[in-house]
Amino acid sequence: MRTLRLPRFLAVGLATAAMAGGALFASPNASASDLPNIAEGYHNNPHAVWCVQHLINDWAVKSHVNGTTDRPLAEDAVFGNETANWVKKAQLLWMGVYPVDGIVGPQTGQHLIHDTNLTGDNYYGGSGHYCDGFIPTIW
Repeated sequence: MRTLRLPRFLAVGLATAAMAGGALFASPNASASDLPNIAEGYHNNPHAVWCVQHLINDWAVKSHVNGTTDRPLAEDAVFGNETANWVKKAQLLWMGVYPVDGIVGPQTGQHLIHDTNLTGDNYYGGSGHYCDGFIPTIW
């Protein structure tokens, strides 16, 4: 009896795994232009917030914003007032994005992801890299 239960258990398990895997591969990935905005008070993905903080820190240090030599934001994945203020600084001083509102939408995200010459980060920033899957961009 026991030998009959094991193969059936395996068959059910394999069939379940195959259906779950098929559903994962069949569902389309969201493009970067479909990702939600990131801002204070929004229901934010923690990975997305961490990416914003990380890339803003890269820019602030590389550009010595306000004499910055240390990373000004805690990379804690929480979009609070300080992160919003630094997004506004980036929108004003780097991106030329208007309105300067502290919201990471497609225009602000485009700069964060694709202006790797200003962030110096080709590991997390850049098309197809880690943060590209979390931050909204124009394309």
